Amino acid sequence: MTDAHGTIDTRVTILVLPADQVRKLLPAGLELAPQPVVPSGWHPVYVLCSHDEFNAWFGDMKYEEMMLAVPYVQISEPLGRYPGPYIYMPRLYLNATTPRVLGVHIYGWEKQAATITVTTAGPRTDYRVIATGTTTPTVNGTFQEIPG
Repeated sequence: MTDAHGTIDTRVTILVLPADQVRKLLPAGLELAPQPVVPSGWHPVYVLCSHDEFNAWFGDMKYEEMMLAVPYVQISEPLGRYPGPYIYMPRLYLNATTPRVLGVHIYGWEKQAATITVTTAGPRTDYRVIATGTTTPTVNGTFQEIPG
């Protein structure tokens, strides 16, 4: 058996940042692609904070993660058949070893260890992410559930 199943409870925020700042998140070989959602000179960035629970062939996993993703990127020198656009994930923080190690070695994602604290009070959920080896929060975020 090699399959897994489970649930992901995710809160998403879309930040609109100056394009010059977003370019700094990209590695050599990727550039911002034209995008139809925000004004010129600006670019969207996704922040996803999730609670994951999976049953897999090797055991159960429960963990928190925070992902930063840049949509609308393309290969800088489009010699291939499909230069983009793509979504690039420059950061993915997890608070559990097994999914982090599997993500790095099986999927090739740059997952990083972090302490992730989630506090829920009514419709409000607070996230705090502190990357391993640091003491300053990498992310402090609050999500407010909107009724309806």
